[in-house]
Amino acid sequence: MTLGTRPLTGSAATLFALALLTQLAGTVAAPNPLPTAAPTKVQPQKRGISSWASSVAQGLPTDVASGVLPAFQGLPNADEVKQQLNLTDDDINRLPQSVLNIPSYANWTGQGWNMRIHGVAYKQPQATDEQLDQISSVFISDLETSSLNDTERRQSRNMSALMIAIPTPDVTLNFSLVNPLTGDSLLLEFPNKTDDRGEFDKFIQLVGQIPNNNTVASWPLFTTGINDGNSSLWLVPPEGVTILSDIDDVLRFTQIYVPQNGLDNSFAHPFIPWSDMPSVYAQWSQVHQNAHFHYLTTTPQPFTRQYVDFVNKYYPAGSFDDRPLNLTTFDQIFQIRKTNLIRFYETYPTRKIVLVGDTSNGDIMRNYPGMLKDFPNQTACVLIRNTSATDSQNHFPYNTKEFKDLPTNKYMFFRTTDDIRNLNFANGDCLNSSVPQNVTFDYQGTPFDSTSSAISNIPRTWGIIVGQALALMAALCML
Repeated sequence: MTLGTRPLTGSAATLFALALLTQLAGTVAAPNPLPTAAPTKVQPQKRGISSWASSVAQGLPTDVASGVLPAFQGLPNADEVKQQLNLTDDDINRLPQSVLNIPSYANWTGQGWNMRIHGVAYKQPQATDEQLDQISSVFISDLETSSLNDTERRQSRNMSALMIAIPTPDVTLNFSLVNPLTGDSLLLEFPNKTDDRGEFDKFIQLVGQIPNNNTVASWPLFTTGINDGNSSLWLVPPEGVTILSDIDDVLRFTQIYVPQNGLDNSFAHPFIPWSDMPSVYAQWSQVHQNAHFHYLTTTPQPFTRQYVDFVNKYYPAGSFDDRPLNLTTFDQIFQIRKTNLIRFYETYPTRKIVLVGDTSNGDIMRNYPGMLKDFPNQTACVLIRNTSATDSQNHFPYNTKEFKDLPTNKYMFFRTTDDIRNLNFANGDCLNSSVPQNVTFDYQGTPFDSTSSAISNIPRTWGIIVGQALALMAALCML
């Protein structure tokens, strides 16, 4: 039988993945098979909010290892939200204005600070608990929302509420930057109104008003007249160490590679750290007392507040990058992590940057070694959690080919937090010689290679195909 070369996209790709995994189920026993989705409680003749949420679930934004394109069209637009909640324009206009003011950073230019301010303006419709539970039930179909405890129910409703926030375009915003020592404030007028997705993102020059004392400092940044628009701006000097980290499955226990678990750990269970990574970051923060922490996730902007709250609870506070929704260029749409990485590197050309991520994220496996190639003097170290070696439920293959010909003392794949705990980046540490690497510069972390006796009769090519199918399946759960 000859396989065609026509690429599969959208729902066809998902169906291909399901069919392929089903066919192989008799050969390889899945350690945690996907549960059967619970039947919808919506009457067939009426497309209610559960039905609408189901269509959203089929296109959750993703940055999958196989290069599946981000499906932003899956998130509801303002008209869909208004229709499902029976809201009029007047109802929306009467809602209070909210702002997600994302923790950000500023670089020293020699004359002053170049401050990046970004986020989104939105209005939050008041949905009933029943409506929020109906949305949640689609994403946690293996769980009964009625069986959740109070903490889990609050988590599921908060995540569902984020999905129905309505962006507000053409909003004029002002900000107040507060000196944490004196309490004095500076009024900052944002030069542009919010765009048609309610987003704002701009560097603003502040000349001669705040000196540079070569110390990382956090200044409160308030959105004028908005109760929930508070954040922080990090003044980061030209020299020093920045630890730039992904979040899912390296700082947070998510299990993106097990689709239903990933959904449950996002929509039902409160965010918790992976292993004891908070103690590692706390130690790094003490060892590098002038370090700056930057958190870069490809999570779509509507969910960013949950990630910020999680990091602030368990890890050193820092600045953030996420996935905005109003993307226009090719790189912004298809390579948002790379776009954010390059912007940060170009903002701090003389800082030493430590990159932290995991193997289940394909763009990390491309972009992190890419930064080491393109910015060798800035990239102090690349640390990658090997999720395949640390979670028996992960059968998500990863490709190490981009690390070929890179200096082996500048990157490390780790399994436990103790592997990386005592690294001193200021001294040039990156590699723990006691940790085996076994990098083949090819596909790894899949049970379908020649080292797996249970299925050694399956050609290696099929292993790669199945790995790509699993990556497509992960699109259903990545947020």
